[in-house]
Formats: sequence, structure tokens, C-alpha cells
Amino acid sequence: MIKETLKAGEKPLPTPAEIVAKLDEYVIGQDSAKKILAVATYNQYKRVRFNLAEGGLEIKKSNVLMIGPTGSGKTYISQTLAKIFDIPFASISATELLSGENKIAPFIERALTNLVNDANGNIDLAEQGIVFIDEIDKVAKRGANIGVGESVQQQLLKVIEGFQFKLPDFEREIDTTNILFVFGGVFVGLDGIVYNRTGAALSLDDLFSKIETEDIVKFGMIPEFVGRVPTIITLKGLDTRALIKVLTKSKGSLVLQYKKMLEADGVELEFADDALIAIAEKAYALNTGARSLQGIMERIMREVMFKAPTEKGLVKVIITKAAVLEREEPIYEYDTIENDAPLTPIPPLPVHYLV
Repeated sequence: MIKETLKAGEKPLPTPAEIVAKLDEYVIGQDSAKKILAVATYNQYKRVRFNLAEGGLEIKKSNVLMIGPTGSGKTYISQTLAKIFDIPFASISATELLSGENKIAPFIERALTNLVNDANGNIDLAEQGIVFIDEIDKVAKRGANIGVGESVQQQLLKVIEGFQFKLPDFEREIDTTNILFVFGGVFVGLDGIVYNRTGAALSLDDLFSKIETEDIVKFGMIPEFVGRVPTIITLKGLDTRALIKVLTKSKGSLVLQYKKMLEADGVELEFADDALIAIAEKAYALNTGARSLQGIMERIMREVMFKAPTEKGLVKVIITKAAVLEREEPIYEYDTIENDAPLTPIPPLPVHYLV
């Protein structure tokens, strides 16, 4: 039996159940995706921690492909995983590989430099970090992109598997063997490929849950690439109910953040239930998921945040549905006591009270 032996200052690996519990604090829904991801990352870092690849036994990395609509949380989940494992994280978009000379070296150099910087220059720590490459579907070999897409994917192979890379600002090379690569993409049209294979008239989410590696290859990802990314996860789009939970219940809740900020100014903040629904509906209509919530909230709260620190007697602000729809201002409630009214002087105590 292999027993985890911790080095000085090293924390025990979180179990898959603990990983899911922690993700639940930050990420609303996506229950199936969180479980698959928890097992994949636990196995990845167990492999690294216990040196399971020693003795001639080959245990492959659990590199991940996350497929889901914009705003479903691909980047956020990956970043949260890095926090859970207390490892560095870097994010980059694969669309950069479709411009210029399409060379992989400058692209990977930027990603790995960001990773080492996030590790405060500690290359040993960076070699166990997570690199998230978004919009990987853009380099599929499709249409006018066939030659370029295949070339880019071929060049990525050795980096994903394990490669010694010299970064210009650091003395030693960085080894990508134990870096976890997470790829994200929307994969527009993949549902049609799944439908043609299964013949099932299902919702988009249900079709995505039936994705097989052959569908991804047919989409335009080369078999060698797919083979190096064994964990495939599909994420669902967030409906209005889920968006309300993101606003109010998640660890990064924008509602709680604004309440805390106004509390520092001595002002209570309240959101009416129908206001929260209106915010979620606005975000849902934009079709960018949770990503659009911050911009919507900033527009609603801009004037409130301007007034709160200096508005005399302001004690409470209520955000109504009409305020969200920009038909009326939020409701401002004031203390009934005039803050700048002169205080009534207290008469001096009689002499016998002082004896």
C-alpha cells in the first residue's frame, strides 16, 4: 500500500469528495462535471506526489478538455482547482495561434512565463501547476483552417506530453511533464455531429452529455491530440435560476460583495427578489452566462457606490426591479435624525453628585 509521505510544509492531497465540496462553494451546478474533474485532478496530483510513474509503469496525465457555452465557468472552475491544490495557474487563448506565423514557441513561452510568475519564480512549483488554454476549438482543422489547425495541434503535442522549455527570463528550463493542461472551448456545431451519430432528438445539454472522442475527431481535433486529453467534461449553460444562485450564494457572490462594500460606509443594501430575477434574465438574454453578471451589476450600482460614502444620513439602499430595468432610481432610505443638527448641551451636575 502506498502511503502519502509529506515533505516539510506540504499539505495532504484533498480527496475527490473534498475537491467537489470546495468547488460547490464557488461553482453553482455542473455537478457531474465537478465529480469528473475532481477525480481527474486527484489522480493527476496523486501520480505526481507518489511518483507512480517510476519503475517502468506508464501512468498518463489526466489532461482535461472542457466543452461548454460561453460563461458556463470553464476558466473559473480551472482557476478554482488551482486554489484548492494551492498551485500556480496561467490562462491563455488558443486564438493567438491563428495569427501571424502560427508558431507554438512564443505562445507556450507566454503561458509558462505567466505560470512561473504566478509561482513567484519557483520553477519547481510551476512544474506542477495548471495551464488553461481557452478556445481550443478555434484550432480545429475545419474549412479554411484545415492546414493551420492540424499544424498547430501537432506542435502542441510534445508540450502537452512533456517538454523541456527554456524561458528567456529564467536560468533553468521548465519541464511540462507534470503540468496539467486544461483545454476549453464552445465547439459550435459539435451537437450536430453527436445528433448525426446517435439520431437522438435531445436538448443541447443532453446531446453534449453523449459526446464521444470520435465526435471531437470529426469536429476537427486530430486523434493524437484527443489521445493526450483523456478527460472530457461537458458543462451546461446557466439558466436564470442558476444565475441567481451565482449572484447570491457562491463564494464570489456579487450581491454579498456589494453588501460588504456598502456596510463599510455604514449603509445597508437590499435586493428585492424580482430585482434579482431581472438581473439574471438580463444576463441570460446576453447569452454569455455568468460572465455578464459583473457588467450588469456595475451599471446598477455605479450611482449608489458614488453616493454612499458622502450622502448624509443615508442608512439603506433597496435595489428594485424598476432600478434594474433603469426605469427608476433605487430606493434611498435616510435616518430621520438630522446628522448636522446642533446637540442640546447637557446641564452640569449638581455639586452634591460630585462629592
